[in-house]
Amino acid sequence: MAITDGTPIVLPEMGPLAGAGVVERMRTIGVIIETAVEIPGPSRATQAQADLLGISVGDMVTEIERTYYDTDSRPVETADITVPDVRWEIAYEIPMEQP
Repeated sequence: MAITDGTPIVLPEMGPLAGAGVVERMRTIGVIIETAVEIPGPSRATQAQADLLGISVGDMVTEIERTYYDTDSRPVETADITVPDVRWEIAYEIPMEQP
């Protein structure tokens, strides 16, 4: 809220940029995203997660904490993502800088 309060992007899923990505939304208020960090970890589905994801309590899930940082290394948005292992594969593409 310290960054987005009073701006059109205060609520990510409402307003003129509803559904737009973090990078695009932040850019509209002058915040440039430099990097995102994801921390994945295994877990078992809680009752609430199972109900939302249509899986059984105790099924394996991967929980991902994703944080976006601006050019000053300030965290500007974070999300907790839960992926059911029985339905999705998590894959990362890592671009390599060329000399």
